[in-house]
Amino acid sequence: MRATGPLHSFSGGMRRRLDLAASLITKPALIFLDEPTTGLDPRTRVQMWQTIRGLVADGCTILLTTQYLDEATSSPTGSPSSTAVARSPKGRLRS
Repeated sequence: MRATGPLHSFSGGMRRRLDLAASLITKPALIFLDEPTTGLDPRTRVQMWQTIRGLVADGCTILLTTQYLDEATSSPTGSPSSTAVARSPKGRLRS
């Protein structure tokens, strides 16, 4: 990844990684992620989920949205302690 150049020249994946990195600077207890893997290539998507799993393992609470069914129906940690709070089929919020 290049560290120089204007932000507008970064790819979508690079911007997503930068967003996550910036949000982790203060080591927050709670992180909101809006579709963190949208637009990422498969390798970077896996890396993003590894990072998210690591944060959860370290005790961070993560609230995220996703448009990918496989992400919405799986546990980010592989454990039953992860919970789907709500789903929005056809644009209607249902718990």
